[in-house]
Amino acid sequence: NNLILPGYPEASPFIEERLSMDTPMGRAWAAVAPKSRGRSWREITVAWVKDHCLLPGETIDQLHTALAAIAVRDAGGAAVATALRPPELAHSVRRIVKPYGNHAVH
Repeated sequence: NNLILPGYPEASPFIEERLSMDTPMGRAWAAVAPKSRGRSWREITVAWVKDHCLLPGETIDQLHTALAAIAVRDAGGAAVATALRPPELAHSVRRIVKPYGNHAVH
């Protein structure tokens, strides 16, 4: 759904728009999370996005290996876009590369 750009919390609409203190959701996520050593839900989310949304036990090398295999290829088979992209390219590439599909997560 393109709301989170792994590695770039400042460019992720989920954090910058949905979790803004101007929204009811943002104000709710400002609460301190249990067993978090005083961190808010928002702070935990920002840290997770900054760390490339890694799952427990996953390394950044494993993530890069998996994402590098996902590419849009031209007629000759050369990769023209991959899931690894800086935020300045995200708006043009995000419509092409959808490594996890568009289905609901619940």
